[in-house]
Amino acid sequence: MWRLIKRIPLWAMVGAIVFAMTQAVGELLLPTQTARIIDDGVATGNMEAIYRIGGQMILITLLVIASATISVFIAARTSQNLGRELRNEIYSKVLRFSKENMGDFGEASLITRSSNDIQQIEVTVMMILRMVLLAPAMLIAAIVMAVISSPELSLVYAVTGPILAILIFVILRMVSPYFKSMQRKVDELNLIFREGLTGVRVIRAFNRSKFEEERFATANKDYADTAIKALFRMSFLMPIMTTILSLTNITLSWRGAHLVAAQKLSVGVILSFVNYSFIIMFSFMMLGMIFVILPRAQVSAQRINEILDTEITIHSPENPVSVNPTEPGKVAFEHVDFKFGNAEANVCKTSISKWAQVKL
Repeated sequence: MWRLIKRIPLWAMVGAIVFAMTQAVGELLLPTQTARIIDDGVATGNMEAIYRIGGQMILITLLVIASATISVFIAARTSQNLGRELRNEIYSKVLRFSKENMGDFGEASLITRSSNDIQQIEVTVMMILRMVLLAPAMLIAAIVMAVISSPELSLVYAVTGPILAILIFVILRMVSPYFKSMQRKVDELNLIFREGLTGVRVIRAFNRSKFEEERFATANKDYADTAIKALFRMSFLMPIMTTILSLTNITLSWRGAHLVAAQKLSVGVILSFVNYSFIIMFSFMMLGMIFVILPRAQVSAQRINEILDTEITIHSPENPVSVNPTEPGKVAFEHVDFKFGNAEANVCKTSISKWAQVKL
């Protein structure tokens, strides 16, 4: 996967980092501004403070929207350009494959690798440029700002955070093998479908249509069952995250109410903590999506690199001889041997010079 990521232009990486950080800073400033507008404006009835802080929040929101839009544009453009380059490179190399090279992969697998696998890489690169930098930065910054606002109240995150991280890790470890298996089963589906289309006359001639239908249905059901198992396990991720973070907000509100009653904390800080909880939940969701898609992308990257690393067995001469197009050419075969694959003996052997005169 790293080999493909290194193809991303430096300007795209820098641009993604800059605008992702700008978006993160803006989103983290909004809860602080919310606390200020409650404590300095609403609680005291200061309309001037409400207008001033509200205007600042609008400007920050516009900055977040602009940064997110530019970041999405950079990520989309970069991922699609990478996919286009990979498709062109794979197609160009496959055209130069020998019969042995084609046999090593199979036509169905080559189709899957140049379509489905490259789509996985495109989605992954898009998420890397958008979320790999944004999610951890927002998660860490939200926790840090929560600790700064109220060290005592932020202890709730010290309990719920590790629990949530462990549960996400366990679910992803359970799901990853299924996603890897799905890629191989897509190859099998494409193989059966292609054989059915190219050999449809033979299948009809030998009355094997029913057999081929059952064969495809079996492979299709196997793929669907694997996908259902993966998605069923993934379906636990969102309810678990929502439940834990909802319990976190309940605990924050309950504990915060006691601190407000004791005049150790303001209402605005409690509201900012609730917003930080949503930011933390969103960051965990993005990290969860990344950890889900990375195993599939890693498998796809390996399959793409296998094609790119394949050594071509048929090579054009490095210094080709120019032929005069106005004179007849002569094709000569001298001591030409040929055998199939790992066969022990040659099926064709020419020990004398044979030539034929051709007109170019």
